[in-house]
Amino acid sequence: MTAAPLKVLIVEDCPADADLMALHLEREGFRLSWKRVETEEAYKTALEEPYDLILSDWSLPQFNGLSALRLMQERGIDAPFILISGGIGEETAVAAMRQGAADYILKDRMDRLGQAVKNALENKRLKDENKKITEALKASEAELRGLFASMQDLVAVVDLEGICQKIAPTQPSFLSQPASRLLGKSVQEVFPLNLALEFKRTIREVLETQQTRRIERELLIEGKSTWIEATVAPLSKREVIWVARDVSERKRAQAQIQLQAAALAAAANAIVITNNQGAIEWINPAFTVLTGYTANEALGQKSSLLKSGVQERSFYQNLWDVILSGQIWRGELVNKRKDGSLYHEELTITPLLDSEGRITHFIGVKQDITARKKFEASLQRYALRQEKIAALGRSLAAEFDLEAIYRVAEIHIQNMIDCPNFGFSLFDPRQKTLKVVYLSSDGVRLDVNAIPPLKIDPQNPAGGRLKAIVYQQPEFVNNLATKRKTAGGLLIGSEREPQSACYIPMLAEGQVIGLMELQSYREDAYTPEDGEWLSVVANQIAMAIKNANLFSEIQQRVSELSAVAAINSAVISHLEPLKIYATILEQLKACLEVDAAAIFLFEAQNQTLQCVAENGYRYNSPLQMRLQLGESLAGQTALERKLFYADLKDPQTNSLLKGVTKAEYFQDYYAIPLLVDTKLIGVLEILHRSRLAPNENWLRFFEILANQTAIALNTIQLYDDIRTSHSELLKAYDLTIEGWSRAMDLRDKETENHTRRVTEMTIRLAQHFGLSEEQLVHIRRGALLHDIGKLGVPDRILMKASSLTEEEWHIMRSHPQLAYDMLYDIEYLRPALDIPYCHHEKWDGSGYPRGLQGEQIPFAARLFALVDVYDALTSHRPYRKAWSHHQALEYIQEQSGKHFDPQVVKAFFSLLQTGELKRLIK
Repeated sequence: MTAAPLKVLIVEDCPADADLMALHLEREGFRLSWKRVETEEAYKTALEEPYDLILSDWSLPQFNGLSALRLMQERGIDAPFILISGGIGEETAVAAMRQGAADYILKDRMDRLGQAVKNALENKRLKDENKKITEALKASEAELRGLFASMQDLVAVVDLEGICQKIAPTQPSFLSQPASRLLGKSVQEVFPLNLALEFKRTIREVLETQQTRRIERELLIEGKSTWIEATVAPLSKREVIWVARDVSERKRAQAQIQLQAAALAAAANAIVITNNQGAIEWINPAFTVLTGYTANEALGQKSSLLKSGVQERSFYQNLWDVILSGQIWRGELVNKRKDGSLYHEELTITPLLDSEGRITHFIGVKQDITARKKFEASLQRYALRQEKIAALGRSLAAEFDLEAIYRVAEIHIQNMIDCPNFGFSLFDPRQKTLKVVYLSSDGVRLDVNAIPPLKIDPQNPAGGRLKAIVYQQPEFVNNLATKRKTAGGLLIGSEREPQSACYIPMLAEGQVIGLMELQSYREDAYTPEDGEWLSVVANQIAMAIKNANLFSEIQQRVSELSAVAAINSAVISHLEPLKIYATILEQLKACLEVDAAAIFLFEAQNQTLQCVAENGYRYNSPLQMRLQLGESLAGQTALERKLFYADLKDPQTNSLLKGVTKAEYFQDYYAIPLLVDTKLIGVLEILHRSRLAPNENWLRFFEILANQTAIALNTIQLYDDIRTSHSELLKAYDLTIEGWSRAMDLRDKETENHTRRVTEMTIRLAQHFGLSEEQLVHIRRGALLHDIGKLGVPDRILMKASSLTEEEWHIMRSHPQLAYDMLYDIEYLRPALDIPYCHHEKWDGSGYPRGLQGEQIPFAARLFALVDVYDALTSHRPYRKAWSHHQALEYIQEQSGKHFDPQVVKAFFSLLQTGELKRLIK
């Protein structure tokens, strides 16, 4: 491979001299690559490239060779620098070489250049090699120092006499004194005498046998206990090398391991160590306590000797997968003791690894958690039971029917505990009796109606049921030996006889209201713990029963109020008596839940009872039946004037019945007299085709309905009397008004029958417009009284044949106001005032007395105004003759929208065309 050319930088202002330098070098065998510069700036730029050699003239026009040398050195360039000059002195040349120049050459001795360059390059090579050797030596020395510094051992050379000859600077902290002070000292000067003698014996043994010895001793260095482990080896026939290290940490670790081993042996948790195949190598005493296996029995056995069969194969496969991967496994499992009993344990298995990361052993730590698991299971049962109790509470909260409450409670409780036989009994504190209200056996509901109440003696309660009621605490019978079928105290028998029972009192707000009984076909099925939570359930049910009773009472009160309101509404609405009777009987049947009812009214004039209404009879109605006081059951009730009951199945009672009642097959009969104060209004009967079981509320409600019925019937009678009187009074009023009207007609002979005609025509017009009958009554009265105000007009004005003066017209036009003043204070006639007061008002507002216009004028007055004008125009007056029918109609048509309402005019002509007013037209 061809060597690279020698790169030369020539600093010379004379090109010929530069060429001469290059020529001399090439003659010496150098292959050159050179460059010439002569200025300082060019030189600096050239130094940016690497050069193997720099040749520089001493004297240059702008700077000199010494400056070039310094610039090279400042830039850190390490290249041979040779000065070439024509006249440099020896002292100057020597000074330049001291500053770093490799050599100097005079230009007239240029033949020396080649050798000078060879020498400079060789010196450069030697310098570089020396530098490398020096750096390597420094690195080796540093490495050695690091090695010694990292050594944990103290290295010393000791001779046969025990005198320290050398100490390596490896562990100065391990020395009790500086190494310089220990050199030349005997072991007896450094260690206690007993140790020094032992160490000298060891040195002699090593030198004599030329075999290495190992010793381990505890030393006190600077007041601190230190364990050393020393290896003494022969170095020569008279010297040994003593290598000692501090093993205090190891000794402490060994002590710790021993302590831990003792702790493991004494640990409460069972600990087992197996090899990597699962064979047991070590157990602690707690393992024997937990499993029953001693060390002799367990060691060498596989850990699978504890398998219970509870866990599936996949469980163990997953366990091995985890620990064989080097991970810790934690979990719970069921194992089997030596005696075959099962127990729960919490197990942690930790793999042990060697220095190469291979698993060598497994450590298993076991904790017996059987008690905890039982407690957790108990908590779970408790939580589940509480959840079920809460669910029962929610279900009961939605029920207000007793039968529904019993069914819901049975379903929920049988889902919580074994009780194929189940029942409820209610306690009557006044009668001191316990009555079965609900009973089921194996899911079949039993009839409890025929079961008599059980009498309770608080002073001597016999049996679990009565004790539970009296002492208000659960009672248990764990062995029911008696086999009988009775439910007086709720001992239920079936194809399978119950073997144990639990009686739970039901308390609501501290008061016992009944008993809940559970029976099982197993002996000892119920525990005191069951009694505790069953008491909570029983009290929930007790509150639900109490709430249901309250709700039932509220419903009954609402029913009572509704029934009373319905009867009152019927009376207030002035319904016909038959409709009121029907309302009363419908409410009676619905509220008291009976099959039939009847009302008898008392007729005082002939002292008889007449049936005026019935509801519920299927075959023969008792309507219009008349009874004498004391006759039949209703007659006896009226005569005795008190609540009456009869068993219609009793032959003696049956003989008192009328045929229509016998045919209905009623069983129970209740009747109550209808009284207002002491006045007998009638009798109210209720009948039922099966047995009734009335309580106090039922009887009380019957009496309330009877009182309300009596008031209603009395009100009907009073209303009929008032209505008759009112009708007669109205008739008298109307006759009076007609009398006034005839008197007016008689006053003016020429207007006789005028009032009758205009009244009838006005009524007909009003009917055409669809006015109500009540409005027609007031229009008729107003029409009859339309000129009543003329009673205040003197006859001289009223009968005057000639035209009236202005003053007379003023008096004549005052008669509407006079009519108003006369009639307004009569409230009965006030609705009829529109016609007498406003019949002279005109549609365009030009009428009198108030100048009303358009629809401001009452409608009745607008109707009458047209009829009155028509009749007046077609009638003779003292001051003019009557107009013809056609003349009157033309005038009315012409006055439409002026004097008359256009709609009324239109209606009037329509009635004329249909002929409906024909008989009223003259």
